[in-house]
Amino acid sequence: MSPRAKQDILVAVVIYAVVGFLFAVTTSLSSDSALLPRMVLTLTAIVNTVDVWYIIAKDKQLRAAGVVESSRLPFGDAKMPMIVFIGSIAYTALFVATDYFIATAIMIVVYMLIEKVKPKWLIIVITVLYLAFIYYLFVVQLSVRLIR
Repeated sequence: MSPRAKQDILVAVVIYAVVGFLFAVTTSLSSDSALLPRMVLTLTAIVNTVDVWYIIAKDKQLRAAGVVESSRLPFGDAKMPMIVFIGSIAYTALFVATDYFIATAIMIVVYMLIEKVKPKWLIIVITVLYLAFIYYLFVVQLSVRLIR
């Protein structure tokens, strides 16, 4: 098995472990509350299984052709997922420290700047319209408390 396939299988095993742990956590929920998380976790396990099957089939095909894939992941391929992951952690921390509207406004502006949205005024318009829509829908119409 190629180093790339071993690496991908290891990631799949970690995903199975996380899914198993989260599935065990759902046992403390009522059956109605646990239905959606269990469905999502089951779907995740099925998709992961299909991915493992694809990895093994691709590795067999490459070995038959005499090609060995390297296990290195180019930085360019990992850059955007890492930015989104770090941004999600920062958004969560900002959300806990402030409130929904402040954290979301900052997140939208930062992600649009990262994606190089032009013209710059469009970033402000989109952010204001989005937050106004959410405020009207949830705070005014549904009486959900989004502001501390």
